[in-house]
Amino acid sequence: MTKRVEIILDLETTGLHADAEIISLAALERGTGKSFYKDAQPKRMPISKTITRITGITNARLRRKPPWSMVGVAFWDWVATFCNENVTVALIAHNARRFDVPLLLRRSASLKRASPVDMRALLVKDTLVVARRLLPGLRPNHRQASVYAHLFGEEPLLQHNAMGDVDALRKIMDHDLFTANPVEFCTYNALDVHTTDVRRCANVIRLHADSKLDMRAFFGAVTCADVSERESQHAPLSGSSAACVRCSHVYSVFFNHVCVHVTF
Repeated sequence: MTKRVEIILDLETTGLHADAEIISLAALERGTGKSFYKDAQPKRMPISKTITRITGITNARLRRKPPWSMVGVAFWDWVATFCNENVTVALIAHNARRFDVPLLLRRSASLKRASPVDMRALLVKDTLVVARRLLPGLRPNHRQASVYAHLFGEEPLLQHNAMGDVDALRKIMDHDLFTANPVEFCTYNALDVHTTDVRRCANVIRLHADSKLDMRAFFGAVTCADVSERESQHAPLSGSSAACVRCSHVYSVFFNHVCVHVTF
């Protein structure tokens, strides 16, 4: 009989742009309570004051941390400790399908050591999609903090802190509303999550394959309504800049996939 291991995770990043880097990664295995929590020094320093204000992560703190090349390897080694032939691993996050997991896979593709985890067997569960199904009329939105406040009558203590957000999501998932209403159709295959972004980007590029437009300028001017709640909550972007977030993201996913030759 196959056992499912559920790993709740959260990322803090240098932004929402196409080449955003992971600066903090937290994860919790629900069954054992074992956790993983590490900061990662980005290649491009310093990080912006906006990111420091949102996350509380400072440049001084990151200068003492290992690079993503080490943190990423350590994370997948940690995940591998839960894997065997009778186990299926599910990565769980709020907006996992559109942000956390695509970014995690994209950044993991740059690691010099092959992952000990079979990416083809990974599942992805998006609690944002679950919340929209179970709380269709929630106001003002379905962000994690809003769902938490609705269920528990108070704001989560540590917002935009990776481990704080993981703990808050654990409490949400343990709430009676969620445990009594398992929503399996909100679970996806990790490879499908990755290739969906690749295909979306490929379609955009195919439409403009004969154009001499500078792609950076193109994605700065394109209008795209597909900006998720996770993305729109980082308010500094507005107008065409906010609108191009998704397009620039899938553009980057496409070239990381093709040029880095990601192998799952």
